[in-house]
Amino acid sequence: MQEKELKDLKKRTFAFVDPASTSGNLIPRKILIENGINPDKDFSVTYYAGTHNAVEYSIANRKVDAGADSDSSYNRMVKAGEIDPLVNKIIYTSNPIPGSPIAVRGDLPEALKQSIQNALIGMDEQTILKVSGWGDIAKYQKVSDSDYDIIRQTAKALGMDVTSAKSAK
Repeated sequence: MQEKELKDLKKRTFAFVDPASTSGNLIPRKILIENGINPDKDFSVTYYAGTHNAVEYSIANRKVDAGADSDSSYNRMVKAGEIDPLVNKIIYTSNPIPGSPIAVRGDLPEALKQSIQNALIGMDEQTILKVSGWGDIAKYQKVSDSDYDIIRQTAKALGMDVTSAKSAK
């Protein structure tokens, strides 16, 4: 059976990346629930593969019927010839989610925080490629706290408490 829609996944096997992965667990879990699939009950087998690549290899090697992954790792693996898009087919794509932020301590001097931000935003693609550890990043951009509201909304929908001990006081 070739799954073509989310509803086709019920009673099938499914791999997530890692419990803490946004694109490989949290957002897909929320989407599944919103589409009437309880990921803890409606799959015949679920497991955490550990990495985005491992999810794709699990699908390619028929260890699972479907899995959750990020578009960047999927596209990179297709481009490198590591997976076949005719075998590992995309059946659902979420709305864009914010990428991994680079954060600094709030108590640093404002001038230093601004210098760090300016250096990152002004970095050219060749330099980013030399220092990047997060995939195909072409440019850094300034973000605001509200850009991550989708993550908070997802955590709330999944019943997760994302308040830190400090902010909970």
